[in-house]
Amino acid sequence: MRKVVLLFVNTLLSLLLAQQSMAQSTKDFLKDFEALSKARFDSVKAGHLLETYFTLLTPFNQVNQLAKRMKGEKLVQFPIAEITEQPVYRQQIEGMLESDLPQVRLLGYLMIASGGDKKRVGVLADKLKTEPNESCSLWLGMGLMSLGYTETSTLFPWVVKRNVEARGFLFPMFVSLAPDSLQQTAYQFIDSEDWNERIHAVQLLSYTKKSVRSDTMLRHAIATWPGYLKGYAIVPAQSSQIGELITLLSPLLDSVLTRRTALIALADSPTENDRQFVIRLTQEDSSDKAVMEALQRSRYTDMVKHWLLSLQSEKLPADYYVSVYRDTLVRSDALLPDVHESLKKIKNPRILSGLLPVLKGREDTASQKILIDFLHNPDHSIRETAGNTLAGTCSEELKRILPEIVSDTTLCTAPLFDLLITCGNDSLQDVAERVYRTSSDNFMATNALTYLSVFPKNKHLSLFREVLKDREGEFRTINRIAAIGLAQLMDVSSVKSIIEVSEEERKNADLNSMAYIKALGKLKSNTSKKYIASFLGSKDEQVKELASKILSSW
Repeated sequence: MRKVVLLFVNTLLSLLLAQQSMAQSTKDFLKDFEALSKARFDSVKAGHLLETYFTLLTPFNQVNQLAKRMKGEKLVQFPIAEITEQPVYRQQIEGMLESDLPQVRLLGYLMIASGGDKKRVGVLADKLKTEPNESCSLWLGMGLMSLGYTETSTLFPWVVKRNVEARGFLFPMFVSLAPDSLQQTAYQFIDSEDWNERIHAVQLLSYTKKSVRSDTMLRHAIATWPGYLKGYAIVPAQSSQIGELITLLSPLLDSVLTRRTALIALADSPTENDRQFVIRLTQEDSSDKAVMEALQRSRYTDMVKHWLLSLQSEKLPADYYVSVYRDTLVRSDALLPDVHESLKKIKNPRILSGLLPVLKGREDTASQKILIDFLHNPDHSIRETAGNTLAGTCSEELKRILPEIVSDTTLCTAPLFDLLITCGNDSLQDVAERVYRTSSDNFMATNALTYLSVFPKNKHLSLFREVLKDREGEFRTINRIAAIGLAQLMDVSSVKSIIEVSEEERKNADLNSMAYIKALGKLKSNTSKKYIASFLGSKDEQVKELASKILSSW
């Protein structure tokens, strides 16, 4: 049965990814639903609607949401809400829920969920208790949670049982429900005979308000649960900020099962004695990666300051590295002087490269000076990271020194060409062409070509035409850049060649032709206009909108 469920999940997720470019409008769905409902629904009709409008019917699906965010589309909680007021919906929905066909029932469940029909929440809850099809049950439960179901204790055992089969999608949805209800659910199941229920119950306390009862239960779980399960209780104890943990957690530092989690909780404790305990550990041994991680992840400024200080140590383990992309506190104005000090004193190139991105977006004089100085560093990774960190900024000093650094083959790195574009340095074409033709670094060569496409000269026509014809490799980034370069030079004679390359890429998805459409939009001819018009019927909204915008101003 589990294989059947996973197959169903994988199939629907695959459908989602395959259908992202399909039009997913409420109007189209209503039209098709009305047409198909004139006769009794069968599995073929329901399957057609599920396949065609899967994205529309599952707004709660996390993969669906991720895909929309990546495309810059707005997330709508109940995209077919208007349908629930239509006569055809009211006439059909009850019969669909009682159908003997699982596809029809599933369509009904998803219509209620994506339509935000909260009047039928109770109906869905009852159906979840009796739904015989495992796959339908899975999507029914997710739909029920998306409607804000408040009886979390009733739903909890089902979520725990099915969460693994659903690839972990259920629990994140569950914890978004009413916090007060979740708290009572945690209290009810934290002593369950089923350890899986206990583990999930204690995790619920991370999402509920702090209370004396929760504090007591978390401490009891940490003290009494088996060592390999204690971490599940330590994490919510940390997030709940219960404090006074040193007596409870210090004995757990001797076990590999609990050391890392216990250190993180101690370093993130609201109790100063707990935090000072961790600092003393770094003074004893600054080579402990677990202690360093605990310092970095703390929400308290004093701990992160000590982490920055510890990065200057020469005793750090050889394999220790720094990643700050998820950090927020270390990026704060309050810690900026400490960051500057550490960057000046750290000797390890790997540590420096990891910490530099903290200055991303900083335009103050001190930060800019540090980053510009690192553009001259003998270590390539440091120079490249400094260049990436400077992206989007252009101080007068940066604009002044860029030509010199880019022209120096011992200092030049790929991000510098992006900086040249940002700063408007438009006289380095000879350097860029040399780098493109000679560099073995694909990233560097691509950025150099991009620079040329932004600031092209007539002598680069042959280069762009040559690159446009290049069919080597799976990725066509350079072809797209070449098309833009030809458009910048108004090379109307290349329209046919650009269309040929675009058609090759269009076979996989219309999105692949975006750069070519933009290029052809500049090379105004009857041929380019006709080709752009062929995208007006695209199933990808982005492509359709681009084509429409270009043609409207033709």
